[in-house]
Order: sequence, then structure tokens, then C-alpha cells
Amino acid sequence: MKLTCAWVTLVTALTGPIWAAPAREAPRHDWPLFIYNFGGLEKLTVEEQVRLVHRHGYAGMAVDIGSAAKLADFSRYRAAAAKVERFKIYAAFYRFNYDARTGFSHDWVQAVDALAGTGTDLWLITGKPQPGLTPELLEKEISAVVDYAATKSLKVTLYPHSKNVIASAEEALAYVEKINRTNLDLAVHTCHEIRAGNAVRIEEVLEKVKNHLGYVTIAGSDNIPNTTNGSEWEYSTLKTLDRGDFDLTRVLKKLRALDYRGTIGFINHRIAEPLVSQLVTQQHLGGLVQHSRPEVGPAEHRETLVLHGEPRRSEEHTSELQSPYVISYAV
Repeated sequence: MKLTCAWVTLVTALTGPIWAAPAREAPRHDWPLFIYNFGGLEKLTVEEQVRLVHRHGYAGMAVDIGSAAKLADFSRYRAAAAKVERFKIYAAFYRFNYDARTGFSHDWVQAVDALAGTGTDLWLITGKPQPGLTPELLEKEISAVVDYAATKSLKVTLYPHSKNVIASAEEALAYVEKINRTNLDLAVHTCHEIRAGNAVRIEEVLEKVKNHLGYVTIAGSDNIPNTTNGSEWEYSTLKTLDRGDFDLTRVLKKLRALDYRGTIGFINHRIAEPLVSQLVTQQHLGGLVQHSRPEVGPAEHRETLVLHGEPRRSEEHTSELQSPYVISYAV
């Protein structure tokens, strides 16, 4: 029996007092859960990466195409994904840096051409601030990428990244609204939002960008990044999903409220745990599954979060139990 893809499913159910009329079936959203091709995966061949990630229940991957060699590997990822059931390369991320002497490199043309017609979206990272890189110049270059991508029917997602010119979703929103193209949207990454000081207002951020929200990625994180040094600053916002004191259920609840129909990614960059530990379903979702908020008000209105999934065995490792991701959120 082949493994099905990973799906993160949020189910909201309202249970009333015993005398209440039967509640109607709650809305349910299935969110594919994907992972990046780093965090130790990059040490494997492309084919090994896809097989391993698929075996552990993920619906797909986001891959790096930030160099000529990595762009050349993109076709291998597509070919490997085509050999497994219901597995997709959702996005490819590209950083277009600006040089004060030479301006922008236009190798993004090759990136767009490579992704055209594949069903994989282009994630655009803007690079770090540089002398001469004005908002107007950046807007012009993003517009050029987006307009060229439109001729190839390719969607472009602005990828906010800490310490970059566009460092948060709200900063990305300003460009998305000004450029105003139907094939341009943005992503929200919990790690970069928390580094931008938005942990306490993540619901407000999601509400503000909801009309242009293309992707969401999550990772375990502390509410306040550790500023001891650069590495600790990153590590404190990039953990497995069961670690850190930032409440990820806040993100899931808000996405449900917004009727978000996109995908969710686990950003597994610089995770300290060994690769296999990162990939195991139960370890990833342990903290979310076990999380239960204190009861507020009547017992029938308590909040819970439960993991569902029928165990199955990998056809490659018959002793290894596998489960798909299904998160039910009940209020």
C-alpha cells in the first residue's frame, strides 16, 4: 500500500450544552504540508530527498534555485516527484541580489523560463539592503520579473526574509499593492515575522495581508528571538514544531478564520535535530498535538488540538509505521 501525501487539516467544531440543537457539520480545510530541500536533505541526492520526504508523509517540497547548479537540478526534482504518488514541487526560491556597480543580475529570466509550465511557483527573495537600492528601483525590478512571468503564466510570490530589503509580510504587501498584478502575491513565514517583532500581533499581520496571501510557513519558535549572536537569533526562531514558546495554534486558528485555502510549509532551515528526527511525523507535530489551552467558561467550550491518522507501513520499510498529517482544532 502506497503512502498518501501529508495533509494538515483544520476542523472547527462547536459543541453546545446538552439541550442544544444538533450542530451542523463544521467546515474543514485540507492544507498540504511541504518541506524545504535543506536542513540536511541537501546532503542526499535529489532522488533520495524526494523518496525520503514522501515516505515520511509530506505532500511536497520547496526547492532552492539560487544558483546555476541548483537551477539545473530543478528538472531532476520534477522528474523524481513525478515517480511518487501525489507529490508536488510547490515552489522554487530565488534571491535576486543588487550590486551597486552592476545593478540587478538578470538571471531571473532563466529561472522564470525553467519554471514556466511546471506548476511550480517562483518565490522571490529580494536580498540585503545595498547603497543605491531604492524602493522605486526595487519596485521596477520586481515588476519586470512579474510581468515576464505573466507571459509564461507563472505565479510569483514575494518572500519576506529577515535582514533583507523586504523583511516582513507587511513590507511585502506594500510592493504587492503598488505593483498590482494578478500573478503576484506574498508569503508569511512565522520565523521572519517573529524576528520582525510581530509575534504578539501575528493575527493582525495575517488579517492585513489576507487578500494577497499565497503561502504560509511555520516553525517552532520562541516569542522573543535570542539576540546573543546571529546563530542563536536564527536557532531561536527555527525549531521543530514541538519546541519554542510561540503558540503556533494562533496561526492555525487565524488561517481557519480567514478561510485560507493555500498550503503550509515547515521551514526546516538550521534545525539542530538529526534529519530523521526532523522528518518523523509524530515528532514534528508533537507539541501541537499535545497542546490544549486552559478551559475558559463552560466545559463544553474548551479548546483542544488532536492528531488523527491511521497508521500504515511504508512499502520500503515494512517495520516503520507511517501516518498522514491531520490536525483537528475543536472549540
